[in-house]
Amino acid sequence: MSDAQSRIPDEELAHLVEFLESDEAGEEALDISQLDGFLTALAVGPARLSEEAMWPLVFGPRPHFRDAAQRERLEGVVRQRLAEIAEQVAQDPDNWAPIFYEAEDGEVLVGAWCSGFVAGMEAARETWLPLLEDEEGFLLLLPILVVASDGELAEELELDVDEVAGMMEQAPDLVPGCVLGIREFFDGRAAGRPQPMNG
Repeated sequence: MSDAQSRIPDEELAHLVEFLESDEAGEEALDISQLDGFLTALAVGPARLSEEAMWPLVFGPRPHFRDAAQRERLEGVVRQRLAEIAEQVAQDPDNWAPIFYEAEDGEVLVGAWCSGFVAGMEAARETWLPLLEDEEGFLLLLPILVVASDGELAEELELDVDEVAGMMEQAPDLVPGCVLGIREFFDGRAAGRPQPMNG
């Protein structure tokens, strides 16, 4: 994984990664990069999900925790990361970095993160419509949507092939700026923090 600037102890993050990749979480659980994208969408978007609505999207509908202590520990790490993202993008964006995967050859892979971000949007779809319906707002979101769809959305929108290729290649650098722009978009509309949402 690429190095995100996180204050969460490595041991706690590793425990979360191990669980998400295990049979105990199941195939519908998010992986760590998807989770980071998902939490980022919740942190910068216009609505918050209740934890009751959030946990099945994170761990899958039927996770098997060893005991209550393990469940609380894992949920605690997720809460910490959500709070950390929200704080960093608002107050210290230079020290915020998404958790991207990194291939053996050093290539930074952003697809999983982008798909997680889109899942976070989908969890509160109606509240994201103002961004999708705003021309400049949609351009902020476009690189994330294109990468999450593995380029298929670009074909649907009939975007220039070379432009899309450049967007995919530059995605690791484009995405953080897009996220900060999305946060500014919603902050400008709400002039305050996101409103609670029960999911």
